[in-house]
Amino acid sequence: MQTDSSIPLKNFGKTGVRISALGLGGHHLGAAQDERTAISIVHRALEGGVTFFDCCWEYNRGKSEDWLGKGSRVLATKCF
Repeated sequence: MQTDSSIPLKNFGKTGVRISALGLGGHHLGAAQDERTAISIVHRALEGGVTFFDCCWEYNRGKSEDWLGKGSRVLATKCF
């Protein structure tokens, strides 16, 4: 996904996919005033050119991940 943002894009490993060099951490989303506010934060990040989000099911007992998913319509997982 290419945006008109000034956020530089970086290669995502060897996948050939390019993501924003700046990401949004999801921990704070579950601490937002409400779901609507959290979704607004995600939308503003997307509009600003952020294409990389980091979240974890443990953040705020899963609320951060739920609200990130509602704001982005994307489900992703980490693996090591």
